[in-house]
Amino acid sequence: MKTSSTDINGSLQRKLRSLLRAARLLLMIGVGVPTMPAHAENYSGEWALVPCPSYSCGLGGPPIIQIYFCSMTVIDEYPNIKIQTAGDRPGLMTGGFTSPTRFEVGVVILADCVETYRLLGEFISPTEVTARFTTGYSGFVCSFTTCTNRVWDMTGTRMVTPCCTGSTGNVDCDLGNGIDISDLSRLVDFLYVSFDPLCCEPAADVDGQPGIDISDLSALVDYLYVNFTPPSPCP
Repeated sequence: MKTSSTDINGSLQRKLRSLLRAARLLLMIGVGVPTMPAHAENYSGEWALVPCPSYSCGLGGPPIIQIYFCSMTVIDEYPNIKIQTAGDRPGLMTGGFTSPTRFEVGVVILADCVETYRLLGEFISPTEVTARFTTGYSGFVCSFTTCTNRVWDMTGTRMVTPCCTGSTGNVDCDLGNGIDISDLSRLVDFLYVSFDPLCCEPAADVDGQPGIDISDLSALVDYLYVNFTPPSPCP
């Protein structure tokens, strides 16, 4: 039995209508799902903390729990976040952002005396953070120790290292600090296409003059393809 073109067209139209209905349903479902606002800054890096949380407790002899750290390493994987501190306690804490700038991380160490550590904070600028670090101890064994719940309110400063080292030109922040057509493409994109912020503005100041403009683009083209004049040193 032969299938006519009318039958084929009708089958295609039915499939198309089914797909459209499914797309509308997915759209309706998606409309009601709240999404986290955009994350404007990546807060990864080393942060110095004041005051330094310092505490030890135990059974009366040598301490079985020791806490002391003056800095933390932030691993920003928005909307998730990890924070590593020095020493065994609290060590690595994991959690997430509750807003583009506020976060909550923690870790529970299961032992005879259950240890709970939490850090709640807010990045109030790309280089400043406020946080509250709490410790909690529970379980029957804890009652025989000197360990008690503690709270520290801290402020932190980002230990920023220069993003431009040596010479300018690494506009795309390549880890190898190389300069190639990718950097040229990124500078064109910044100046004329998407205008997305640069990962390191000092590295884009190729001509050594104030501001990032067509003169820097010209200097980068000159270095890569014309007379190979080296880019200016990093400021």
